[in-house]
Amino acid sequence: MKVQACVGLGVILISLGTSQAPAQTLQITTPSRDALILNNPLEVKGTAPHGTAKVTVSVDRFTQSVNVVGDKWQTSLNQLQPGANIIEVRDGANIGRVLVTLGRNVGPKPRQNVRVIWTAGAEKDLSEIADRTLDTLSKNPQVKQMQLKAFVTATKHRTEAILIAAYQGFGIDFDNQAGAPAHTIIMHQSSGSLFGQSEYDCGNADPAGQSEIWVGSFRESMVKRFYNWQPMSRKDDLLTRIEDLANVLGRTAAHELGHGLGLVGSRGACSWMNGCDENHACEDFDARYSPLAIRFNHGRFIMDPGHKTTNESRLGETFQSERSKTRDPAKLSLFHRSYLDLVQP
Repeated sequence: MKVQACVGLGVILISLGTSQAPAQTLQITTPSRDALILNNPLEVKGTAPHGTAKVTVSVDRFTQSVNVVGDKWQTSLNQLQPGANIIEVRDGANIGRVLVTLGRNVGPKPRQNVRVIWTAGAEKDLSEIADRTLDTLSKNPQVKQMQLKAFVTATKHRTEAILIAAYQGFGIDFDNQAGAPAHTIIMHQSSGSLFGQSEYDCGNADPAGQSEIWVGSFRESMVKRFYNWQPMSRKDDLLTRIEDLANVLGRTAAHELGHGLGLVGSRGACSWMNGCDENHACEDFDARYSPLAIRFNHGRFIMDPGHKTTNESRLGETFQSERSKTRDPAKLSLFHRSYLDLVQP
């Protein structure tokens, strides 16, 4: 299975004699919200209400006056420090702000190959989860075995599809065939206190890293503590349980792969990422910089720490008490997407 990342297509707008409406707000348009940048000095652009002559642009303790031409302004800043920087534009009482992060020790890498390997033990775990958490399986032993076999196959395919969707648009190829160096995600029968583990790799320096997903840990939790996995129900059908497990495993695989790609540094060469809880999205960072940045969302972002991720978030469900009309798998935050745009363009 091989999926190529999407390539963006430029769009050319041709004027047909209509004029663009003048800007009504003071704002910074470049760089974008919560973006990662590697260049210093940084070109900063924005708009101001029509008729504004000058604006004041500042970062840290540096301030400069910038002329407005029409309703647009731009300047260059070279006072940014590694890590989070708030750039501010002012015009009297009007203020516009954007948060950017100046990165170090990272840069564009070749396309990253990723392969997923399912062990026989992990496949057995999948079968047992269905067998032990569903009352809707056939009572006929032969039919039931056929159902479980189909369940395992479908869950594996759906898990990989959810993993691929999480990284669609970046320079990442998912290929289960042997060949070029690849980050390998192994679906293990292991069980314990972890759902997954991987080595953190600042800037994705090693293209041949490894992640482990402990399917046995999910089996232990779902079978023995099923009440913790609502809105899952024993009355669910096979297709519903396939989607349950695929969301759980696909999200976990996406999380561990994120560590292998360099998300989210909390110390050392990539400490400017301002991660915490051993290289995870940081709730404290949001508390400090909100609403300029939202990097933590109680498990709704892929790189949120496991101990702060609820099971309904793993399932892609909105509530613990009831099924959602559609699943909403965890996503990468704007900053983490910005990082991947630079490292795996």
